[in-house]
Amino acid sequence: MTRQVRTLRLRAANEQMVHRGAALVEDALRIATLPDSRRLLLIRSLNLGRIDPRRSSAAVALRIEAELAAHPPAYAAEDAAAHAHIVYFRDDSEPYTLLIERVLRGRPADEWFWPRAVPLWKLLPRTTAAVAPLIQHVAQTQGPAAAVAVLDEIHSHGSLPALLDALPAAAAEPLLAYFGWRIEDVGEPVAAAVEPSWPVREWVFRWGIRHPLSSWLLAAALAAQSPARISYPVQLMRTVSSTLRGWDEMAWADTSPRPEPPASTVSSSK
Repeated sequence: MTRQVRTLRLRAANEQMVHRGAALVEDALRIATLPDSRRLLLIRSLNLGRIDPRRSSAAVALRIEAELAAHPPAYAAEDAAAHAHIVYFRDDSEPYTLLIERVLRGRPADEWFWPRAVPLWKLLPRTTAAVAPLIQHVAQTQGPAAAVAVLDEIHSHGSLPALLDALPAAAAEPLLAYFGWRIEDVGEPVAAAVEPSWPVREWVFRWGIRHPLSSWLLAAALAAQSPARISYPVQLMRTVSSTLRGWDEMAWADTSPRPEPPASTVSSSK
């Protein structure tokens, strides 16, 4: 579990004592027992009081643990988080899920912990124009598996249509690049077509079968359906190509004029 301090404020009689205090706090944070190491824990401030330079880092660690116990963490999705000293997310990628959903619903995300959980948030507009950069950022910093998990969670909450509505056509190439998917790797389709669990056909036909955004969306949907596909990007994109080709052929078949049934011949005898 990574433990980072944004700002450490120490006062001492001389610089040597400041360095000693910083070293004690650093070691103490390394050995302190924090609540549920699987969570992303954000601490607004922690008052450690006076640090005796003659004491060990273990003593400082106990003080850190006592401070944490005195301020139970609030879940970031709850209203109480805005005023909490300590906030948690379930994992490193959940801030992106919750932040994107807030943006899509037009809800503000001005609480102190958002820029700490997602540093990019400080640079983004507070509109749906932030959606594509947030998806790209989680793919870049945590990998495509984490980004696909974020998208799948958003789909499970019923917000995927709003997310897809927010994606501009120009986002296609950067999204493919950050996810590590290259359409030119496909070559001749050799994989069987697969029906994704996400309802994405509407968007594929809206954007166009051959639009890069359609390839990215279908690849993400297939990766969410079977995360093991993420480890085989070339095979994944071949499956995307085969599936899109099959959908295209079906669409042409549906719009082709159908032959009229042969007219029946009725003969009458006199």
